[in-house]
Amino acid sequence: MFEKKIDLFIKRFVIYGLIVILGLPLSLFVASIKPAQASQKPKTVAVQKTVEKPVVAKMSFLRGPTGLFRGNTYVTGQSISMQVTLSGEPSLVWAEASVLDPNFPAKIYFQNEGQGIWNLKTPKLSNDLNVGSFTIKIFAQDANLKTIQAQTKITLRQFRAVTVSSYKVNGDGTANITWNSLPWADVYLVNWQIQGDNASNKFEKTKLQTITLKNLVPGTFYEVSIQPLRGDAVGPVTKVIFKTLGETPAKLVAGESVLVEPVKITPTIGSGVSTTKKVAQTTPPAVSQATPKETPSASPSPSPQESAKPSTGGWSKILIALSILIIAAGAAIGGYYGYEWLMLRSKDKEDQEPPKSSNRW
Repeated sequence: MFEKKIDLFIKRFVIYGLIVILGLPLSLFVASIKPAQASQKPKTVAVQKTVEKPVVAKMSFLRGPTGLFRGNTYVTGQSISMQVTLSGEPSLVWAEASVLDPNFPAKIYFQNEGQGIWNLKTPKLSNDLNVGSFTIKIFAQDANLKTIQAQTKITLRQFRAVTVSSYKVNGDGTANITWNSLPWADVYLVNWQIQGDNASNKFEKTKLQTITLKNLVPGTFYEVSIQPLRGDAVGPVTKVIFKTLGETPAKLVAGESVLVEPVKITPTIGSGVSTTKKVAQTTPPAVSQATPKETPSASPSPSPQESAKPSTGGWSKILIALSILIIAAGAAIGGYYGYEWLMLRSKDKEDQEPPKSSNRW
């Protein structure tokens, strides 16, 4: 028993001794690391402060012209918009764009939008623009008159009218119109109306080169105009005039049903129309016409109020003349018999009175 206790004691002594021997160097190593870390912290902060010192930026173009139209291509009637971004403190930014259009000023100035952003929008390109590709220069200048430069390339094209290739008038109150494609057009604006009737105007925008007009009035002349659109530019007008099939609708005028005919002109096509147009029916069927009563051109047509009044003809004048004659004859006859009656009465009075006595001796 005693030997067992000695063995257990020896084992515990050895284990505790190993723990102390191994733990002491480890604690010394940890204690040496903490002071070293504490001494390095101020040095790291000092390095960060030197990095955050502001650096004065020089004036330069950070981003060239942006916001230009697709392909940097523009047409007549379109305005040019662009934006540049600069560092530093420029006081003036302008573009020399007179090379594009002789009507432009020599310098067109950008507007300062803040945070280094400058915007420009030119007037609309005129018909006198210089067709082709051109390089325009952009300048920035600071308060010390230091100037830097950037540039961009712009292509200009004339905005032409479309050419109508064919139109077809159908008997169901519809009409089909087809025109050629225009390279610089984004969309086409189509207006149509009864000729001379602005209140009947309708319009539609389409990306296609054909349109079907519906619900047209039979036997009526229609005027159609087609314009290409691109950005804020509106191209020239191409016109088509045609007459729909069928009979002209009746209209009630002064109590009579008459056919209303628009101004008769030969159906024509406006500017930009091909001479080899395809027409489904060149001679529309004849329209039956009812000729209204003609009135003398010298006398104006009576208003609705005047047309309701009864008209006095020749018989009325004869009756009035006879009435006046009868009244005059009655007055003459009455006057004659009145005079005779007065004369007889005065004679009777003289016969009834006795003769007056004479005062003569």
